[in-house]
Amino acid sequence: MAEMTTFDFGPHSLGELEGADRSTRDAVGTVEFPAGCWLQLSEGASGHLANLVDLPSGSIEYVGADGVELTPTDFAAIAAVPGCTRFDFDNTSFDDEAAAGFANLPITTLSLGGTNISDAGLSALSSVATLEFLFVSRTAVSDRGLATLRAHQALAFLACARTDVTPASAEVIATWPRLTELQFHEATDAVVVAAARPRTTSLHLSRATLTRRGISALDECVELESLGLPLSDLDIGACTALGELSSLRYLMLRNAAVDTFALAGALEHLNELRGLDLFGTGIGDECVAALLACNFLESLDVSETRVTDDGVAELRWLPRLTHFEAENAAVSASAIAALPHLPKPFELG
Repeated sequence: MAEMTTFDFGPHSLGELEGADRSTRDAVGTVEFPAGCWLQLSEGASGHLANLVDLPSGSIEYVGADGVELTPTDFAAIAAVPGCTRFDFDNTSFDDEAAAGFANLPITTLSLGGTNISDAGLSALSSVATLEFLFVSRTAVSDRGLATLRAHQALAFLACARTDVTPASAEVIATWPRLTELQFHEATDAVVVAAARPRTTSLHLSRATLTRRGISALDECVELESLGLPLSDLDIGACTALGELSSLRYLMLRNAAVDTFALAGALEHLNELRGLDLFGTGIGDECVAALLACNFLESLDVSETRVTDDGVAELRWLPRLTHFEAENAAVSASAIAALPHLPKPFELG
């Protein structure tokens, strides 16, 4: 990408433009846009976006406005940017009225986390046949809104954590043929079964309640690389079944309720792991010893667990471990310092 360039329309600084050369700006501060620029709006842009409609189609590929104060007129002006396909309106006043203005556009990416969109707005967006990435976490969207996306043929990524979407939407999730990534709150086995595809690559399921049935369903996800289960409740069967997910590279169990010994048995089989987060799980040295076959492990967090110096000593055999956290565990600084592959503190002189 090119150097970030301040994007001015007359005296008004709208934000940062990535992909345009500073030398293309003329005396009045306008920019001659090459194709595919990324525009990051800044505070003060509101009320000065009408000129965007006059740009050549495809000049702006992405508009970002995370946290920027915008009006309905501003959203309408952004929707009119010719050929723009990717939008980030996280933490703005984007609502159902604004959503109607983006219906039927050739959008591929739409991030609406923390906005005012509800089921009516999601229903309007269901007409966007090209939509691949949809982020609606921290909104008032519910099962009713998600149902309007039934059988959507392009949707590959959905984030709907901390919404009113419930496991009852599992039936709808199962109708998306291209789904590869899902972020869901309070998932059950039914949601996991619905999301499981051979091409699924990433699942983040906070506060999930899972048994062997749910985790075993992921065995068909031969490309699954990342699994996050923070604050989740995994029974013995679920913990054991994690060992079947041989393609996993990143496993996050932060503050999850797990069976320590079942988990230790599973970790012995996850030889492709690069990152493992066991923060707050209460595991002990038995789980650390199970990691000795994880020769690719680069990052490990055992903070707030029962791991001791004895367990940490076993980690010296992991050749790629370069990041290690053990806050509020019975682990001494000397034990961590003895790990041969961690970065050493910089010393003057």
